[in-house]
Amino acid sequence: MNEDKRIKEGESHTSSRHGMSGQKTISIPKSLLWAVAVIILMGLSFAGGVSYQKKHQPVAATSLAGGGAGFGFGGGGGGGGFRNAAFGAITAVSSSSITINDVRSGSTKTFAITSSTTISSAGTAVSASSLSVGQTVVVRADPTTTTNALSINVLPAGGFGGGASSSSGSTTTQ
Repeated sequence: MNEDKRIKEGESHTSSRHGMSGQKTISIPKSLLWAVAVIILMGLSFAGGVSYQKKHQPVAATSLAGGGAGFGFGGGGGGGGFRNAAFGAITAVSSSSITINDVRSGSTKTFAITSSTTISSAGTAVSASSLSVGQTVVVRADPTTTTNALSINVLPAGGFGGGASSSSGSTTTQ
């Protein structure tokens, strides 16, 4: 009876195997059990958060990254994310091309808009006719031609500060 009471209180556990002589007593402190439970819960929470994030990533973030390792603003510091891209204000646009003042290089760049170019604004597909001078965009170019636009993403007004530029091509933000 004393043995049954000790097991119920969680102080220790006595087990024996039939056919073996002797008994083993294993004691597991409650604090260790709690610690293991908390660690398992944290791991499950982390895995759930990662799964949720993969399913709910913003369209702009995935489009801007271009499949690369990072954003790379300010001299290409993040790896391949913007290797074949330009970022800045539109200076000219037609149904077949777009010209922007590239904030990164400080130069004007022109890209061809082809049938395979995707254009989006706030995560919604739009046509080239909806683009206008002064809008801030990120243009990701085809790595084989570097002049054909693969994607054009219109950034919200005030975007990343690339909308206002002076005649010298430099960007002014306050």
